[in-house]
Amino acid sequence: MSKRRSRSSIPEETLERARRQAAAQTEESTPAAKPAPAKVEVAASPRARAGTAAARRSAAGSTARKRKEDEKLTPEMVADMLAHPTKEVSEAELEQQYGYVLRDLRSMGLLAASLMIALVVLAQILPR
Repeated sequence: MSKRRSRSSIPEETLERARRQAAAQTEESTPAAKPAPAKVEVAASPRARAGTAAARRSAAGSTARKRKEDEKLTPEMVADMLAHPTKEVSEAELEQQYGYVLRDLRSMGLLAASLMIALVVLAQILPR
């Protein structure tokens, strides 16, 4: 197996400074709040880290679902959006911006066709 690289490329001292600044900002906004006890970091096993990542993903998914439920569009809203588009893009503008896509598709089609022809020719030439 290959070595797993650390996901964080931020130096530990920078992270600690950011944590101190964030704590100072929260203390300024809530003067009556008690100071938080110092955290003791313990190296977690890979399985424990995977569990916390899964918990974060499920929490993020639930908030995204709630947000989607709140932002449901009514048919009237959709009709209004369709009647009054925010930006109109002409076909010439699309071709200018995405012309490379058509060129790439054309070249891939030519390559596929030439390879198919080469396979048919090889099938005819090579003995069985």
